[in-house]
Amino acid sequence: MELLHAGNSVTRVSVALGYDSVSSFIALFRRVLGTTPARFAGR
Repeated sequence: MELLHAGNSVTRVSVALGYDSVSSFIALFRRVLGTTPARFAGR
């Protein structure tokens, strides 16, 4: 969440966290927080 608020792209955050695909990161983020990373970051 800090990385997203700092202005990093969803792709950059997912790679930094070790996800094999951006879609996997988005799916998990949405499942846990109920929104997409982009919406969470206000984009």
